[in-house]
Amino acid sequence: MNLKFINKDSDLILDKNFKISVSAYRRRVGIQKRFGKDGGVPTGDGRIDARDIDLSFNTISQTDEPYLTKLNELAGFFRPENEPFYLIDSDNNRRCEVAMETLSDRPSREGTELRAGVNKLELKMLDGHWEDAEENIVSPIGGSIANGAVLEVNNDSFVECYPVIKIRALSSNPDVTIRNETTKATTQLGSNNLVPGTEFIVDSQKGTVFLFDGISQVESSVALADGSGFIFLAPGENDILYESIFGNVELDVIFRRRYAF
Repeated sequence: MNLKFINKDSDLILDKNFKISVSAYRRRVGIQKRFGKDGGVPTGDGRIDARDIDLSFNTISQTDEPYLTKLNELAGFFRPENEPFYLIDSDNNRRCEVAMETLSDRPSREGTELRAGVNKLELKMLDGHWEDAEENIVSPIGGSIANGAVLEVNNDSFVECYPVIKIRALSSNPDVTIRNETTKATTQLGSNNLVPGTEFIVDSQKGTVFLFDGISQVESSVALADGSGFIFLAPGENDILYESIFGNVELDVIFRRRYAF
């Protein structure tokens, strides 16, 4: 397993002294509801998948300074302002979002407190699943989709995943509906400012809606019509239906398959 961390600004490659331990996949009950609404119905079922990752590593130096520098570099990499953090498994082309819980400084023996240590970095997987390291992007043939047309999206995994949907206007379009005909979940964007040169970015994972004008993003969850919410992709084929009387749009469905192992 070839591993590295990335944060919003940089990456950190783990050397051969790291030993990784991933805890068993487990499901906790009664923790939280997930991602707000889905087709107008709360998706939360009181369950959340969680697991821990422990990384043990040796820090050996001739003097105190490089020993402390290495530990401080690692702690600084995980500063909250550098979120999000991902652990990348390059060998298997997958990643998981993590948060640092503890970083321990354990000397190997008395008298080597700042020169030699068997240290440990404890992380939480925020989802409990791995996901594709690279995005999968599905778009209509020819680039645009017409009213009533269906885009087939294949989530060839064993669990649901949460797509980002990007909608670009070819003409003024104040009312757009995206429905997963497979699950019947619906996202309707009404009373909006979708005009040529702008793009809606609907993130089902984070439960956010933004309008992008080519320069900046404006939070636009107010455009989400009552009775609609965020769609997810069930395992297998998903038929994504586009509906609008205001003409064609360009549409991208961007997703990462999720895996328990």
